[in-house]
Amino acid sequence: MMGRDGHVLRIERTSSYDGDGLRTVVFMKGCPMHCLWCSTPESQSFSPEIGCDQRKCQKCHICINECPISALTLGQEKFPFCQPGMCNGCGICIKKCPHNAIVKYGMMMTPEEVVHEISKDEIFYFHSGGGFTLSGGEALSQPEFAAEVLRLSLERGIRGTAETSCCVPWRNFEQVLPYMNEIYTDIKHMDTIEHERLTGQRNELILENIRKIGERGGTKIIVRLPLIPGINDSDENMKATAAFCCGLKNLREIELLAYHRLGAETYRKLGRPVPLPYVEPPTFEKLLRKAKVISLVVKNLPVKINGVRVA
Repeated sequence: MMGRDGHVLRIERTSSYDGDGLRTVVFMKGCPMHCLWCSTPESQSFSPEIGCDQRKCQKCHICINECPISALTLGQEKFPFCQPGMCNGCGICIKKCPHNAIVKYGMMMTPEEVVHEISKDEIFYFHSGGGFTLSGGEALSQPEFAAEVLRLSLERGIRGTAETSCCVPWRNFEQVLPYMNEIYTDIKHMDTIEHERLTGQRNELILENIRKIGERGGTKIIVRLPLIPGINDSDENMKATAAFCCGLKNLREIELLAYHRLGAETYRKLGRPVPLPYVEPPTFEKLLRKAKVISLVVKNLPVKINGVRVA
C-alpha cells in the first residue's frame, strides 16, 4: 500500500477552492477516517473500486459473470456491487458492459506521471499565483509518493501543498514538510469521543500533529472546519476550536466549509446508503453567524467561508 508509486483517484484542473490561485488537485485513494459527511466515498479505500451507474444498468449481470476474481456480486435491487478490497483494477467489467454503466475508481501512477499532468497547467499557476494540491482520501497516508511528487514539482518551479486530516504518524509529515510552505488541515470536532463517533478515529494524534507543524516553523497552517448542521456546528465546538487555534504558531487563517451533498450519487454507484439523509446544507446566514463566533475568539486573524473572507 505504501511506496514510491501512488494510488490516485483522479486529477482535477482549474480548482479555486483548494489553495491560492488556480489549482490542479490530485485526489488520492485511501483514508484512515470514515467521516459521516464524506463527499468522496470512493477515496476511502486504498484499493481500486467499481461503481455501477444505476440509471444505465440493465441488470444483465454480464460484468458479474466476466469478473475473473469474482469481485462483483449482486447488491441491493440486483445491481452489481463490488465487494470491498477485492477489485484488482483489471477493468474487464468495464470493457464487457454493453451499457457503459460500470465506473472504475482508482489507478496506480508514478510520481513522474503525476508531475507530467500537473505541469500541463503551469501557465495558469504563473498568472494566478496557484499551484497544485494533494488531496484525498488522505494524501499523507502515502508519504513516499507524496514527497516525491512535491519534490519533482518543486524542481520545475511548481509549488504544491496538501490538504490533510493530520490523522497519520508524524514521520509522514517529516517526509513532505520540507517541500511545502503551507498546509491545509481539517478540525472536525474538538471532543475526542464525539470525533471518534463521527469519523472512526480519536482526535489526539490530529491535534498533536497540528501543534507540531506550527512549532516546526516554515510552514503556514490553514485550519478548515467542515460545518455540518446539528453534528459539529454548536457554538461550544466553534469556541473550543477557535481557542485551540489561538495557541497555534504560523496559523494563517481559519475557513468554514459548508456541508454539501455532492457525493450522494457516488454512494449509490458504490451500492452504499447515503449518510446523513436528514441533514440540510447550512445557509450562508448560519455560516456567517458561526464565523462571527470564531472571530470573537481569534482576534486579528482572517476567517473565511468557502474561500471568501468574512471577518
